[in-house]
Amino acid sequence: MIDGKIALGTHNYLELPAMSRSQCEAAIDKGAQITEATLQAGCNCLGFGEMGIGNSSASVLLMSATCQSNE
Repeated sequence: MIDGKIALGTHNYLELPAMSRSQCEAAIDKGAQITEATLQAGCNCLGFGEMGIGNSSASVLLMSATCQSNE
């Protein structure tokens, strides 16, 4: 697990943009940095998820199935 938090959640998009442009750019930049560092460390498979609505669980299950892991 890698903590790449940019902010403490997003705004209600019915009231204003969920993220500011700078938050969006920071999130994309953080993802690119993490991806590059992971690839440079020799990883050849990445799974992405986020906290909040269960995507992390789905990512872990996909990664486990892809890597044929029992853990």
